[in-house]
Amino acid sequence: MKTSIKMILLNTLLLIGINSPVVLAKEQFDTKIIEKAKKSVVTIHGQASLKAYEAFSNSWSGTGFIINKAKGYILTNAHIAGGAIIGTYHLFFHNGSRADAKLLYYDPWLDYAFMQIDPTLIPADVTEIKITAKNPVMDQPVFIIGNNEGKSFSIHTGTITGLYEIQGAMPQHSIRLSLNTKGGSSGSPVINQQGEAIALNYGGSDTFGIGLHPAYIRYAIDFIEKGKIPTRKHMGVFTETYSLNEAVKYRKFPANELQAYNKKFPEALGNAIQVSRTLVGSPADGKLMSGDVIWTVNKQLIGPRLSELDLIMNNSNSDTVVLGIYRSGEFQEITLSLYNLEDHKVKQMVSFGGTLFFKVDDPFSEKTGIPANTLTFSLIQGSNTFDNVFPYILTDYGKQVILKLLAFDKTPIVSFEQLIEAIPTFIQQKYFTISYINYLPYRPRFGSWWYNIGANYYMVDANYDINTPEPKIFTFDEKEMEWKSSPVLTN
Repeated sequence: MKTSIKMILLNTLLLIGINSPVVLAKEQFDTKIIEKAKKSVVTIHGQASLKAYEAFSNSWSGTGFIINKAKGYILTNAHIAGGAIIGTYHLFFHNGSRADAKLLYYDPWLDYAFMQIDPTLIPADVTEIKITAKNPVMDQPVFIIGNNEGKSFSIHTGTITGLYEIQGAMPQHSIRLSLNTKGGSSGSPVINQQGEAIALNYGGSDTFGIGLHPAYIRYAIDFIEKGKIPTRKHMGVFTETYSLNEAVKYRKFPANELQAYNKKFPEALGNAIQVSRTLVGSPADGKLMSGDVIWTVNKQLIGPRLSELDLIMNNSNSDTVVLGIYRSGEFQEITLSLYNLEDHKVKQMVSFGGTLFFKVDDPFSEKTGIPANTLTFSLIQGSNTFDNVFPYILTDYGKQVILKLLAFDKTPIVSFEQLIEAIPTFIQQKYFTISYINYLPYRPRFGSWWYNIGANYYMVDANYDINTPEPKIFTFDEKEMEWKSSPVLTN
């Protein structure tokens, strides 16, 4: 009987204590560090008024944290800030007070963004979190504070279990965490025992998390603090991790090279960076191949460190980079051009006929196969001039099409200038045709198969809907870091 009572008491303690994230946090971390970190975290509620192509709800929430209280800088995820959208952001502090913020910068590929709030609106007791100058190490204790599962300012603890992950919507050097980061914790700081942010959480589940490597954030902050846009260059390659042990087995990779590699990068567990695919129309397109192992960059052994590769491209004094790769049983070098990622951002949009026209950015190009900077539109919602466009995917938020715009009637529409000039004519004309190249797989009226027949030409009728809003031009002002609008019709 006594044993049973002891077991009941023990189980009760386990349920209310040991499984509690806060209790674990107090065991592993100084309570003052936890409380200070909590006061730096904000819950972000976003509301989109216009979206270029993301078919999701017009409202969402996530997490961010103050990194510079004097200037009002907040770090969060790019997918929380939203790149190709025009939105508003409401912040909630630890004490329940609220303020509005604006988007300051988001990275074209990596999942981080900076917001800014008027510093005078920040509560006096709010703190800031510094980004660590040291890189993560295996088994390092960490905790996060965020909006996990919609519960604001929840605390979860764990350890770092992987240093060289390549994850994300676009490839990025990530670290793996053994803790709960389920729903709403995107943008949470991953904090070490010194109270510094050692990663930026951007995904995961109730058993693990994925955080962005701090090298990216350290690099960007130097620019943001000076009021500049970070220099971002790329060659347009998508990467993944690949086991060199498998390369020895299947691809005749030299065993002695693997031994030297393991000695230099013991925590890589024999994994290296491999090309998975390339971005259509990019410098890497047609030069790098799926399965190429990236061995050196400008003669420097790169190992599993994707962040190092990204930073070498950013800091390159020239517009080229020399990759040493392993392909088809031999090492070889390839010189590749670099392009400015900022040139591939959505910085202008035009609303016409109930649809938002934009130029394809790299993330949309990666999803669809349409070359970057191609004029297009994607979402067809509500009362719309372009209802006849086909094929489409029906989502909870309207129709979504994937196309390259060609012309209205016989008038070429492949640039913003041509579109803006043509709009008054086709409003007055009312009835016209739209021609385009479809990139969406086709499913016949009868049958369940989707046919991927490649890019193909379509022409459909369009009837200008007078109930749609007046056409507008939206341009992102990089000096004031905000979207501004102007009418298309000036008379």
